[in-house]
Amino acid sequence: MTFALARSTFVLVFSALSLSAHGQTASTGSRQAYPTKPVRVVVAFAVGGFADSVARLVGVKLSERLGQPVVVDNRGGAGGNIGSRIVAGAAPDGYTLLVNTAAISINASLYKNPGFDIYRDFVPVALTCCARSPVSTRRMCPSRAAAPPPPRRLRTRSRC
Repeated sequence: MTFALARSTFVLVFSALSLSAHGQTASTGSRQAYPTKPVRVVVAFAVGGFADSVARLVGVKLSERLGQPVVVDNRGGAGGNIGSRIVAGAAPDGYTLLVNTAAISINASLYKNPGFDIYRDFVPVALTCCARSPVSTRRMCPSRAAAPPPPRRLRTRSRC
C-alpha cells in the first residue's frame, strides 16, 4: 500500500522584455505593432511533459490571438537551466518567451551560477496553470513519519 501526497506544480511564462516589447521606442515614445514576426516559446523541459503540453495548448491560442506563428522550442536539461539560459541571452524584444515551472526559483538557490538571474533577466508574464502532482511512498518508509496523515477522502479541486 502506498501513501500519496499532493505537490503543486506551477507553469510560469517568463520573458526577457524591454521597453520595445511593449511597443514603445525610446526616441519617439510611439506605439509599434506587436508582433511583426513569429514568437518563440522556449520550454525548459523535455517534449511530452507537463510544461510542454501547457505551452503547446497556450501557443495555439496565442497564435490565433496575435495573428503570428508561435514556435514551441523544447530545450530541456539541468532542471530547466538550459532553456532559461537561452531566453536570458535572447534579445529583450518580447519575441522569446520562457515556459518554466517553480524549478526556476529553486535552481537559483541550488546552483552557484545557473547562468541567469531570475530577478534581472526575466519579467513574469503569466501563471498559465497550477496542477497537483501525486507523490507516493511505501507504507513503511521512514520519511512517512514526517508526512501529514492521508486525507480521509479524495479532493479533486486545486488550491492554487
